[in-house]
Amino acid sequence: MEHIRSYLLSAFLLVPGLAASQTPDVREIPVRIAGGQTVQVKVGPRGAKPAENEHVRITAAAIIITPPDTLNGHPSLVWSFGLEAKTSDPITRITVENVFPSDPAVLLHTDEAPRLKDGNWIGQANNGDPMAKQNGWLQQKGLSAFVFRFTLRYQDGTEGVLHQLAAFGDDDKRFFLDATRQASERFTIKSSQ
Repeated sequence: MEHIRSYLLSAFLLVPGLAASQTPDVREIPVRIAGGQTVQVKVGPRGAKPAENEHVRITAAAIIITPPDTLNGHPSLVWSFGLEAKTSDPITRITVENVFPSDPAVLLHTDEAPRLKDGNWIGQANNGDPMAKQNGWLQQKGLSAFVFRFTLRYQDGTEGVLHQLAAFGDDDKRFFLDATRQASERFTIKSSQ
């Protein structure tokens, strides 16, 4: 994990010579994912860049905090995923897995009949209480990085796989923890009235 963290930090700072570069502002860095495979993920000066191929472009691999009333009086951390189709090739299945730092891979979302609206798809996975053990990374100092594997099956039986980086720094984590506290406080006040 420390190896990946240093790669990401260096890539965000655009240290010359660290990794092969596609453009002056975008770098590809290797990440060893679940199962031992190494994949390339893209980063730029402001963070992760969208993974894409000739069929789709990933538009989201992010988190949101939902109101407490959706999880036994606690806010929920929800992974939110999105993609945009570049072609009209019908997509018949979409899966999203956490493949870094998770090993083995953790299936987060499966859509067996994806419906795209204006060429866009959104899927979500509830990861529970932001303050719970599975979300302890929110309370750790330093950069926290994740790689999500998007597997798409098309009507003709072919599959496409994209790996999307999502990285969260201390400011990001503080924002989500503050949002969690505020949502909990509002829920507590509302419930006691």
